Amino acid sequence: MDYEKTAETIIATVEDAAILKIEHDYSRLITGENLVLYCIYKSGGKALPKNLCRITGVSSARIAAVLNRLEAGGLVRRSIDTEDNRQTVVALTGDGQARAISNHETVLRRTSALLSYLGETDTLSLLKIVGKIKMLSHVILQEGPDNGTDLDQ
Repeated sequence: MDYEKTAETIIATVEDAAILKIEHDYSRLITGENLVLYCIYKSGGKALPKNLCRITGVSSARIAAVLNRLEAGGLVRRSIDTEDNRQTVVALTGDGQARAISNHETVLRRTSALLSYLGETDTLSLLKIVGKIKMLSHVILQEGPDNGTDLDQ
């Protein structure tokens, strides 16, 4: 199989305007401030900034900037960690929790609708492929894409 030619076909397919519009809408809901809100929500409504860096893969400076915007918007508040007063804990406000839940429900609803159009067989195939891509992505990130790793195992 010519993997480069196949890659070009996939890239051209996902560059379609309709797909880009849907991707942009999803992206807005699962990146940046919304991603941080969701990560705090999934962490029980509170999180340490260093854990947000680890979970999101974003630098501490970027997390600090996002938290500043969220705090200014009344979506999170920062306080000293009662267990370790050298650290700051970030907690969702009621508005922050509502936004995190709303965004998650929107993504869930849109994804469910998309999967219903695919049907059960294609959805199960997609789930298998996405799982494999996830696993291989970890391998590639650890070993590098040009190290001769046989990705067809």
